[in-house]
Amino acid sequence: MSHDKIYFFAASFALILCTTLYSRLPSLAGYSNYNDLTTSLQDLARHYPEVVKIESLGKTLQSRDLWLVQLGVRSSAEKPAILLVGGVEADDVTSTELCLRFIKTSAQSYGRVDSITVILDRVIFYVLPRVNPDATEQLWAPVVYDRLLNARPMDLDFDGEVSEDGYDDLNGDGLITNMRIADPAGEWLIDSLHPRLMRKADPTRNELGAYRVVTEGLDNDFDGRWNEDPAGGVDVNQNFSFNYQPFAPGSGPHPVSESETRAVADFLFARENIAAVFSFSLNENLLHPWENHKGKVEPHKPVTAVLPQDAAYYRFISNQFKKIIGSADGLEPKRGSGNFSEWAYYHYGRWSFSAPAWWPPSMHSIDDSIKQVVTDDPLRQERQLLQWTMASRPAAFVEWTEIRHPDFPEQKVEIGGFAPGMTKNPPVDSLTILAEKYGAFFYQLANLLPRINLYLKVESLGQQVFRISATIKNCGSLPTTSELGQQSQWVRKLKTELILDHDQKMISGTRFSLLSAIAGGSAQAHSWLVQGKIGSEITVRVGSPPVGFVTEKVILK
Repeated sequence: MSHDKIYFFAASFALILCTTLYSRLPSLAGYSNYNDLTTSLQDLARHYPEVVKIESLGKTLQSRDLWLVQLGVRSSAEKPAILLVGGVEADDVTSTELCLRFIKTSAQSYGRVDSITVILDRVIFYVLPRVNPDATEQLWAPVVYDRLLNARPMDLDFDGEVSEDGYDDLNGDGLITNMRIADPAGEWLIDSLHPRLMRKADPTRNELGAYRVVTEGLDNDFDGRWNEDPAGGVDVNQNFSFNYQPFAPGSGPHPVSESETRAVADFLFARENIAAVFSFSLNENLLHPWENHKGKVEPHKPVTAVLPQDAAYYRFISNQFKKIIGSADGLEPKRGSGNFSEWAYYHYGRWSFSAPAWWPPSMHSIDDSIKQVVTDDPLRQERQLLQWTMASRPAAFVEWTEIRHPDFPEQKVEIGGFAPGMTKNPPVDSLTILAEKYGAFFYQLANLLPRINLYLKVESLGQQVFRISATIKNCGSLPTTSELGQQSQWVRKLKTELILDHDQKMISGTRFSLLSAIAGGSAQAHSWLVQGKIGSEITVRVGSPPVGFVTEKVILK
């Protein structure tokens, strides 16, 4: 390493030591690091033991627990459940805070608020508040950056070395942002409308780039690239098996290779009672519901688009979400490979809903300069975020400042951009209304789950022979099984069971029957012929783990 670089490292390190964490990231004050999260969950379990139970699904490579909360009463594998997942994207701590507030509000409301009490008596919420805690902890490290990769040592640039070219804090502020390097061969320009932003030159408009833009750091391994092999790792939101991309940076050595993803997958497959999954993620389908653009599914080929029968229900839940939470003008959904939300639908077979925890305000609530920008502007989201940031917490944007860079001694280099953790996490004291809205949506989702009622009728045919007729009605809004769940053969179907006494005999019908999916508001009929004494009792039981079970008795008469 050159003398200039050694001197540069020493000066930067001294500045880092003189800077405290919360002075660098005041906007993250109040959010929970791993220790805070652990303490909060343990306190909730201690104060509300009837409603809140916690367990660890496993340990990360850095020995952090993957906490699971069971929220509900009279736990049973026969009660339908909803899984809520936060922190799938490690730089998103807002989702963890929303999970914590939902748990606390629900626990405090049980036995006091009738509507919530009824839900928690009937439905279990499983809550995973933070799926990638090792990566998230980078937001509280001496040098802060938006880290998505877990702690697994990986050679991300395939040069035979591990983590040899990570980020470097060149201006000593303890934050990793971006560098713009004056270079006539670069692809980037300073945006004319908002000079704090950089945009790619558009050759169709005869534009020429004037800058290179890379993350803040040095070329530590002298290969002509910057920060291409940082600490870690695997992005758990690229490590699930649906649409997994081998050899992609962050995808891991193989699907479900990580302790985090394996723990989540094992837990889900062990819980047959989970009816729906909600995850906080930019791989969302509630602001922009999944649609089937491929038409009919080809037989013997993997399903890669939402089935048409299911798409209508995704639109329905999306409308419910927007009524409660609101819409997001300009926010485009991400379609990342190996992500959790798609895996939960395509490979786990459950209803899978996803939305970002937070996004910047829509166009109508910010100034006219942004409204003048065309809707297909590639910087649309960044403009909204910048406008909101400068109005509410200007320290969350690091102003571009020139530095001396040893890799570019003859070029102008500036450091600046959005501070890490700022693009997804507003000040924690601004989350009260958002937490209430998400809580309302989760309760609404519980009320929309399939819910069966069983109606029995007895008809005497003479000679102690009776026809037992059953009507099984779905009083919920979602069908008892998604179309994909039916095709996968993994999700348990509704099962009817006729239970006879020892002196009763079945003449026609079967003791057990599996039913096809029942749409919301619809019903199916089933009947048996039995022989038994007048006045004796017949029991019928109907249900499945993700729907719940109902048992009714009738007297032969």
